[in-house]
Amino acid sequence: MSRLIRVGEWGFPPSATAIFVHGLDGDAYQTWQRKSPDSFWPRWLGEDVEGLSIFTLSYAAPASNWLGTAMPLQDRAANIRECILAEPALRDGPIALICHSLGGLLIKQLLLDLHSQRNRSPNAAQLLDRITKIIFIATPHTGSHKADVLDRIRFLAWPTLITSSLVANDPTLRAINVGYRGFAQERKETLRHLVFYETQSTATGLIVDQASSDPGLPGDPPIPIDANHISIVKPIDRSALLYLRVKSFISESRRVTTHQEKFSSYPLPVLSHEQPWNTLPKLLRIATIATVGTIAFKGVQAIINPPPSFTPEIRRLTDGQETLVAQNDKLIDLLQREKGVPRAALVTQLIRLGARPDISESEIPTFLQKFAGDYLAIQSQLNQSGNDHQQVAAARRHASELLAAGRDEEAQEVLRQKRSQMRDQDKERAREQAGLVADEAKIDLLKLDYRNASAKFLEAANLVSFDPPSSFIYLRQGTDALSELGQRFGDANALSELVNIMQHATDTYVRNSWPSEWSAAKNDMGAALWLLARKSGSTADLEKAREALKDALLERDRQTKPMEWAATQVNLGGLLLDLAERDGSSARYFEAIDALRGALKEWPQNTVGSSYAQNNLGVALMTLGSRDNNAALLEEAITEFGTLIKRSSPERQPSALVNLGRCLTLVGTRDKSDKGTDDLRRAVTLLDLANKVIKKSEQPILWADAQNNRGLALRQLGLRTGDVALLERAVMAFNSATELWTRSQAPLQWSDAQQNLGLVLRDIGQSRDDVSWFNLSEDAFRNALLERTQRNSVRWLYSTWELGQTVRMIADKTRDVKKAQDAVELLTRAELASSIAPPSNRDSIKQSLDLAKQLVSDLARPP
Repeated sequence: MSRLIRVGEWGFPPSATAIFVHGLDGDAYQTWQRKSPDSFWPRWLGEDVEGLSIFTLSYAAPASNWLGTAMPLQDRAANIRECILAEPALRDGPIALICHSLGGLLIKQLLLDLHSQRNRSPNAAQLLDRITKIIFIATPHTGSHKADVLDRIRFLAWPTLITSSLVANDPTLRAINVGYRGFAQERKETLRHLVFYETQSTATGLIVDQASSDPGLPGDPPIPIDANHISIVKPIDRSALLYLRVKSFISESRRVTTHQEKFSSYPLPVLSHEQPWNTLPKLLRIATIATVGTIAFKGVQAIINPPPSFTPEIRRLTDGQETLVAQNDKLIDLLQREKGVPRAALVTQLIRLGARPDISESEIPTFLQKFAGDYLAIQSQLNQSGNDHQQVAAARRHASELLAAGRDEEAQEVLRQKRSQMRDQDKERAREQAGLVADEAKIDLLKLDYRNASAKFLEAANLVSFDPPSSFIYLRQGTDALSELGQRFGDANALSELVNIMQHATDTYVRNSWPSEWSAAKNDMGAALWLLARKSGSTADLEKAREALKDALLERDRQTKPMEWAATQVNLGGLLLDLAERDGSSARYFEAIDALRGALKEWPQNTVGSSYAQNNLGVALMTLGSRDNNAALLEEAITEFGTLIKRSSPERQPSALVNLGRCLTLVGTRDKSDKGTDDLRRAVTLLDLANKVIKKSEQPILWADAQNNRGLALRQLGLRTGDVALLERAVMAFNSATELWTRSQAPLQWSDAQQNLGLVLRDIGQSRDDVSWFNLSEDAFRNALLERTQRNSVRWLYSTWELGQTVRMIADKTRDVKKAQDAVELLTRAELASSIAPPSNRDSIKQSLDLAKQLVSDLARPP
């Protein structure tokens, strides 16, 4: 299994990343150090190059099957590619790859694969563009003659498939080398290379000569290093030539920063490559080698020390063996002649059977008869190609020829390789199909057809289910589309579907095996539950969301995964704000503010994540400042929103624009001076701009929020200046908000707009002394109470209180006793629940109740 291991990083977002890739029989740690762990030079490089994040790659690459198995070169390159694509920390910034020996060949194949997939896979194209530097150290670009030796004694050495690819002038290596030269020439402006080669021999000779070490790429010539193939990647200290040149090469174009943080190293986990035992093939080889060795030893012994003359007993045994051989020869001839079984195939099986120490003479003819029947059945099957693809038919014919020659293991290998090739081709076709489906989905996104886009991304995820990391990328794209549908258009069903998908994902991508995917699914599930709770008002959903986000943080550690940690902190901060609004807890508000400030420290400025965090931080400060009547917090919120808008533009930060207008409304309402009036005018101007910037069709929920806040600003400015026309514009704004904040789609927001509408209608009624406006106000407050049903909640309390006051005013205008009694009943309910309101509001509620009671008393007196 390929595995990326984070060696260390600086205390701020990395400016670049270096990945160390070992070679044949290498190790993610031992390859790059001498005897002491202190000599692990990837860590030196991280310490010496500011802002550089360091990874080392671990993968199984034994030279011999005696030590384990290894993927073919192309498969291992594809495996490493997916490993890099799946690492969230490698999704941004330039990447440098430092490769030893075989590692260089794997990286060349990886880049060629990315180049071929760039037009159908955005992830591949982005990764390809971000790989800007390659360092080849003792890489056998055209193979190694030492691999030729292993190939000649392959039965004894038993080289793995990846070792077989290293034979000098191997066709696969030639194809990679020629293809890579063209690729490097094409990207010579953006991709740079540094090449080193060994000049000393190991105990077995020079492993990679200078000719093979030179890839023939544009740029500086290869640099000779006074070391052998093993020691070349183990520099003695920081003054070693190879280390100095690598550090200089990596440091080029690095920006100088003023950060005070230092490089932090992480504990390196213990590595264990789980390899199959290969017990049966090993035993067969050992038995064969032992048999051949014994025969050779006896033959040499007979030549050096001829045995004495045979005794009659020994001669009798020898004659019996000769007779048995003659009989078997006759049987072989008979089977070959009558059944058409080639002699080589029969003899091969007889030799194998004869290698068993417990075989009896009588079993040999029986075995040969059975083998002949089985052989003919297999050959018949291999030669019946039917509707086979041309390449499959050719593989069957080749296997049949090898079987006829008695080379059954090679016949099996031909079929096995063809099967593996077809499986890889099927997977590649599935990847291509998934890429096409995903491209269709992206066009749907352009059309704002989030539902179809989501379905297609999920289809792409199913197509590549054999590759969990790639499948999860498509899965998240699908759920992102559902999230947009839920947030922009208020589709609660989309959010519920998102929750179900991510719940299933957390069951599929279990934490122990897929920690990154598991934590991402938990984060997305928590965010969706939070949005659902905002629509339904369900505190239970909020608590579930908080648990899911806390689970995500179990794997999203701030030190090792700062960006993912920050993303979850932003969601958690917003959720805590909603919980604080429910229970009125100041502690929750401050907890939310701390979470959002922490996220901003990890996220670079001018990114989507930092903008979202800063906007939410402003909301938290504004909400707490409004609730506690804290002018300092409100001013701090204005600063956060203003900074965010100036850094980008109002068009790119519409949510911050709306929130800034809302915050200025709150400040202006509290400040009765001319400055407060100016703040209200600024708020109206900003929210009028938001009304133009935000497109109703693209961001309907935000557009409705802008209309609601615009109505609030217009109402306060109208009350301050006595301009009834501004109050009428506020009525229009609140009515516009309810067009998209419908009761079915956004019940809580709809009730807020109805509450605000009731207030401004009553204001107009008072200004014009017209009871018809009071009647409209009553209707709006009663609408608000259709959703504000939870008794003794803050929202229910204020709607009940304002409705009671409006009914009292209507009763006073119409001199209706029944109406006055209704007002007393409503205000009595409010007064009983007033303990949850601030002291000033409690007094106001009591005064309203007293006025209603006085009105009933006055109306009850006879004229």
